[in-house]
Amino acid sequence: MVRYNLLKETKKAFKELQFVDFLFMLAIAAVVFYFMTHKLGLVCEGFNDYTPEGNEVNFVLFYAEWCPHCKKFAPTWDKLTADLNGQTMEGVKVNIKQIDCAEQENKDKCAANDVQGYPTIKCFTVNGVEEYEGERSYSALETFLHGVVKGL
Repeated sequence: MVRYNLLKETKKAFKELQFVDFLFMLAIAAVVFYFMTHKLGLVCEGFNDYTPEGNEVNFVLFYAEWCPHCKKFAPTWDKLTADLNGQTMEGVKVNIKQIDCAEQENKDKCAANDVQGYPTIKCFTVNGVEEYEGERSYSALETFLHGVVKGL
């Protein structure tokens, strides 16, 4: 009997809803959905954030193994990694990382960092993130890094 009354009252409440009330509830649901998928998802998956702690810079290459541009760029990035990863530039530690976005376990990392194409290079500092859009040469990358560490 109680269940029947609850069902009856629920049906009555839905019949009395105005269209504006329905739109309001829909908007609230959309905001909650956005917050849960975009904000909480990044907090729960802390590995997506490459912002360094302290006096460091994270220079990250987002690539795909199958990408011809990435394959062409790989020797330059490998040399930069060998020469500068873990080194100190003007008192700032430089960390060089690379993420293969084609691997299933890395897809969330790439999506969370708004990677739209390959190769994408981003520089993460305590002041934020900057996408590198310069020439893909060793000297240009090194010059960019020197500029970043001077700005810290």
